Amino acid sequence: MAESCGATNLAVAEHYLAFCLNEIRKPMAFGIRPTRTFRQAAIKYLDDTQHKRSLKRYLYAFNHAIPHVGHLHLDHNHNDTLAQIRRPVARTEFQTIRSTKLGSPPSTGTQRSRR
Repeated sequence: MAESCGATNLAVAEHYLAFCLNEIRKPMAFGIRPTRTFRQAAIKYLDDTQHKRSLKRYLYAFNHAIPHVGHLHLDHNHNDTLAQIRRPVARTEFQTIRSTKLGSPPSTGTQRSRR
């Protein structure tokens, strides 16, 4: 691992090195995980999944979500936080889209048993 601390003073550089080593040691010794923002987690996820065919879909979803929740820490993000950015789809709209794609008329509410 290589990282610049941006300091020319040896004492400051050694202090920064000790800080970085401690940050690496904490999770291994105590199980303490660093807090990450949604943006940082999304970037790491995209780096880890570059080989997937659905990468464009992930990029689209993250680009839509990050302006709203990218600054929040992961422990502050939950389903209700993300609900504010989801587009609610009415059940009737879903049935209309589904029936159009399948070529059958929309359901009237009665269901036939499938065998």
